[in-house]
Amino acid sequence: MKVRLTRLAIRDLAEIGRYTRETWGEEQAQRYRAAMTARLKWLCRNPSLWRERPDIRDGVYTHPEKHHVIVFRGCEGGVEILRIPHERMDIVRRLKGDDPS
Repeated sequence: MKVRLTRLAIRDLAEIGRYTRETWGEEQAQRYRAAMTARLKWLCRNPSLWRERPDIRDGVYTHPEKHHVIVFRGCEGGVEILRIPHERMDIVRRLKGDDPS
């Protein structure tokens, strides 16, 4: 199983890393990055635990990871990560207009 990231998800991860590093330091940023990576791989292995979110878009799922929400869809051989917004954001409003590529 593999994890693919959209350009928006890559940007989200970069911003999460930058903010965490600036706020809590490099060690915490590395721990958060490791936890996020582990969760993305876990999603590939556990499709029965995916939570569908048709309110965002058909075929889109979400799963929490610490203070963020992983927004993704299944794809051949794994998952495609669409975005990783903070839990306090209005996820539905923020993602409805996103280009999923």
